[in-house]
Amino acid sequence: SLALVNSRLVLDQSRHLARQLVEELSTGGMPTEQDFIQAAFEQVLSRRPASSEMDACRDFLEKQVLLFREADLAGDVTPEGGVAPSKDPAMRARESLVRALFSHNDFITIH
Repeated sequence: SLALVNSRLVLDQSRHLARQLVEELSTGGMPTEQDFIQAAFEQVLSRRPASSEMDACRDFLEKQVLLFREADLAGDVTPEGGVAPSKDPAMRARESLVRALFSHNDFITIH
């Protein structure tokens, strides 16, 4: 679990995927958090989120945005060859959510 969370590959891919989802969803305007969460679940886990998961993800995004607004995001350093994290607190929170979904049991367990 920690290996996935701290993996350069997982960090980079979660940033790419979050940005791709926002771009795809933005064709009709800025996507809602619910739209983003549903798209992330469908892309990563191949299913829709349960209502309890949707609520937990909304709470997570809200808390992350507040934390990132308080943090100095301008001082972030990107390792050579890595994908830079977003400077926008809302996008950075979405990147974090996608990274968390990559560690979800439904993603890493083969049935």
